[in-house]
Amino acid sequence: LNSEAISQLYFYTNLGTDFRIGLSEYSKWTSEPTIKNGIEYFSNFPSYEIFTAPNCNTAEGRVVVNKPSYLYGDRIENAILQFSEGKCISCQSDNERWNSIVLDSINNLYRIGEIALVSNDTPLAKMNRTFNSILLDENTGCHLALGYAYPKCIDIPENILLQNGLNYYNFNSSEYHQDLVFGNDSITVEAKTRNKRKILLMENGHWKI
Repeated sequence: LNSEAISQLYFYTNLGTDFRIGLSEYSKWTSEPTIKNGIEYFSNFPSYEIFTAPNCNTAEGRVVVNKPSYLYGDRIENAILQFSEGKCISCQSDNERWNSIVLDSINNLYRIGEIALVSNDTPLAKMNRTFNSILLDENTGCHLALGYAYPKCIDIPENILLQNGLNYYNFNSSEYHQDLVFGNDSITVEAKTRNKRKILLMENGHWKI
């Protein structure tokens, strides 16, 4: 994925997700584990996702969330998020408090900090169940995270990134990181590269590259 120099991603599902988002020239695809102070460790385990930090000003379209998630202890289900110019401009779910928190610009939760690709071939996805734990459920399908963009997904030396700040490079800065799963067995993921080439990454939940 890194060698393809992807500039934009498109997501479609039979539940109504029709969504696109751009990647920065500094966006870097990665996966677990993390290396810190020379020690390799898994912050989430098991982990089957491949993820990156997108350009937080580019999200457009509709995302239909199909797994429960929790924010400030509040559970939400069946959320629908509408994005324009990078911002979540509409958030509908069964929890009105959750909706208002997402749309509150103070937390920067209305912009996206992570995009993750997960196929239907993972062991957890094959179990065809909801675990009611985002650390497990995020390994069952493609997902996004509202809020904080992980520096390890950004191809900039950490000291320079900290000096200038995430927003300077069009990555989202927030105190929070809220994962929302929207992938299912119908998901199609297409990409456009910086040289305008189109690539089919996933079809019906399965890798095509």
